[in-house]
Amino acid sequence: MSQSKTGNAVATRSGRGSRRWRHPGRGHEACELGATDLYALTILHLTEAMTSGELTARTGLTTGPTTRLIDRLEQAGHVRRVPAPDDRRKVIVEPVGCPAVRTGP
Repeated sequence: MSQSKTGNAVATRSGRGSRRWRHPGRGHEACELGATDLYALTILHLTEAMTSGELTARTGLTTGPTTRLIDRLEQAGHVRRVPAPDDRRKVIVEPVGCPAVRTGP
C-alpha cells in the first residue's frame, strides 16, 4: 500500500489500484454521518452500551438533541434501543455490529 499527499488529503493506494481519500477531521463525511453522530457512535462502540441519559452526559448535548441523534443512528442501523432489565422506564442504547469501514473510490 502506498500513500501520496495532496494538501491535507492523503490518498492511499492498495495493490489493486483503488484509491481512498482520507481528510484529517473529516471521517464523519466518509461514513456518511454527521460529526456529532459519529462522535456518539464512537462513544457507544468504546463503552458498548449506555442509557440515553449517560450518552447525553458524555456528548454534552441536551435530552432533545440526544433523542434525535439516537433516532438517526437507529434508523441508519447503527444502534438499537433495548429495555433496561432493572427499570422499565429506562432504555439502553447499544451499538449494532462493527463500526463501518468504507473502502473504494
